[in-house]
Amino acid sequence: MGYSTVLRLEDVPEVDDELRGQTAGNKLEKAWNISGGRHRLIKATFRAYRWSLLSAVLPRLLLSGFLFTQPFLITATLRFVQNPRSARSQSFSPALVGAYVLSYLGLALSTALYWRQTNRCISIIRAGLISKIYHHTLSLDAEELEDAAAITMMGTDVERIVTSLKSMHEAWASALQVGIAIWLLQRQVGLACLIPVLIATASVAAVTQVSARSAEAQKAWIEKVQARLSVTSSILKDTKAMHFLGLNSILFGVVSRLRKLEIRTSQRFRKLLIWQIALCQ
Repeated sequence: MGYSTVLRLEDVPEVDDELRGQTAGNKLEKAWNISGGRHRLIKATFRAYRWSLLSAVLPRLLLSGFLFTQPFLITATLRFVQNPRSARSQSFSPALVGAYVLSYLGLALSTALYWRQTNRCISIIRAGLISKIYHHTLSLDAEELEDAAAITMMGTDVERIVTSLKSMHEAWASALQVGIAIWLLQRQVGLACLIPVLIATASVAAVTQVSARSAEAQKAWIEKVQARLSVTSSILKDTKAMHFLGLNSILFGVVSRLRKLEIRTSQRFRKLLIWQIALCQ
């Protein structure tokens, strides 16, 4: 399709009902009404999309299991190569090949299923958050919309949330994998397994310090984004008057300066983000 025939709108399959903004928004609205206290948005989001969030748990566990088959396969391969050829080794070789096939096939399938469920869940949460912001914006007064906070939330804030959610399952899975890896390493090298533990602990402590500074830098960046969007929104409301007064070049310079200020402000956050990635690796 698209090669042999002209792609038309009727050829595009319908979006899954759970991915629609109205469906996702209704679920979040119901969960929001029965949630309260601190971190209300987090509680409502997990309550509304709990099954979508949990759908990636099993594939992630399978992915961790297939990852841990690699060292056992390598050990079995080394023993097979080092041992002299015999009738038993000849019968063992097809089993070893089959084990490699099953391991890498399971690794590929579990990875694909895990990220499919994760990205699907992120799409649902994004649709629900944007729908919630949109419906809340409709109930606000005109004076409350001057600072373009809703536009900032739909853009920068929502994307920041969904980007962080990509690592949600990686957090608990990584802790589980580290524990199992240390146990396997202890079986081979004894107390020497504590060396990578110390390195990992130091990295976590460093990332914690960098993350604290990143929050402040990100807040300053978002404030600059909100200021630029507020000015841009005001200009677009009175485009005809701007043309009559001949202020096009002046206003273009104002928006350009705000954009440059926004980029300069975001540089500190981006540098800290690079440090976070480097320390995590």
